[in-house]
Amino acid sequence: MASPNTAKERIAAIQRMLNDVVDGLDGNGFSWSAAQRDERVSLLEHVGITLRTKTQLNAMGYRLKHGAQPVGVARYKAPLHCYEEPLYILEYQCVAVPNASANPQKNKQPTDD
Repeated sequence: MASPNTAKERIAAIQRMLNDVVDGLDGNGFSWSAAQRDERVSLLEHVGITLRTKTQLNAMGYRLKHGAQPVGVARYKAPLHCYEEPLYILEYQCVAVPNASANPQKNKQPTDD
């Protein structure tokens, strides 16, 4: 069983991550390393905060709401270099893109008249 000090340390770490996101919503974005991103993004999902890049959101079928600003940036390791990508909160800064098949006019084939 973990000690109370260990529990307090874990709670404080989660609180710091949440504070980073709140600061990002206030316009003071965070900057996380690749290792921090790996750890923090998965932990924040457990409390209902899903952080994703614009590319990830598009692939999931979402788009950013008008005026949405990134809450922070995270570094990603690539084979030849590191690069940064802005992160957005799925639950608050995005909307689902309607399925193309739901719009019959969009899928309508041209006819020969």
